[in-house]
Amino acid sequence: VILFDDPDSMAPLFPTYAGKRRPVGGLFAQGDDRNYVVVAVKANETRTNAFHEYTHVLLARRRLSLPLWLGEGLSDLYSNAEVGQREVVIGRAHREHARLLKERGLLPLDTVFDADQDSPEYNEAGRQDQFYAQSWAMAHYVFVGSGRGPAFVEALAAGQSGQQAFTSALGIPPDRQQKTLATYIARLA
Repeated sequence: VILFDDPDSMAPLFPTYAGKRRPVGGLFAQGDDRNYVVVAVKANETRTNAFHEYTHVLLARRRLSLPLWLGEGLSDLYSNAEVGQREVVIGRAHREHARLLKERGLLPLDTVFDADQDSPEYNEAGRQDQFYAQSWAMAHYVFVGSGRGPAFVEALAAGQSGQQAFTSALGIPPDRQQKTLATYIARLA
């Protein structure tokens, strides 16, 4: 784990998109012999960013190819964990994400399912916050709301795409998925 004392000092490590550095609060870099979590110390975000990036470390150890939305969604799901003296609470609603989605609406599910590291939804300011929020909401729905996370992961391991796994594990036809997710998010908001 590498901590930078302010976000500007981390700038040389920011990922590049469309020829420009893209500011991030943290990042995960997987290496051949070790992994790195890099986080800029920032008021009220350091712990959240560290938990988010560390979740990427744990997911990478599983050696299961996850769709981008699921990796980011699970990382955000764990990012707001509450660590107490005797317990850890995971899966709390991420109120800011739920509010953002309620205000802006959902991205089309095909857009989220098809997003990759080079997608504008993942990289562009003004779009990426909505992508992260919806990724969190979808992961929350699969693992917390429906309790179908294990079936979902089994479907992915069997070679199904993220969209196929979403359909088969949750039993929701594609034409009803957007509405079902919107209803779920409205309850969380």
